[in-house]
Amino acid sequence: QFAIVVDNNQVLKGVITDGDIRSGILKGNDLKSPVSAIMNSSPKSLPKNSPHSQLVKIVKKYKIKQLPIVDENMRVVDVHINTD
Repeated sequence: QFAIVVDNNQVLKGVITDGDIRSGILKGNDLKSPVSAIMNSSPKSLPKNSPHSQLVKIVKKYKIKQLPIVDENMRVVDVHINTD
């Protein structure tokens, strides 16, 4: 359902969902198209050590199931997966 796109330094560059892939195909992309053509390059993320209440607020507000957790350099250090 969800893949995180990072660079060689594990810096968050975007996310891509199965829905993004389907939408990209409908727009003329194919499975050989670069991921950058269909990924969300401005994904929601949360700094590590953020309060749980902030995580819950973002997940509910944007109705998302997966949320990358990043450090101060935007490197992905964890992923929150909402099971509700």
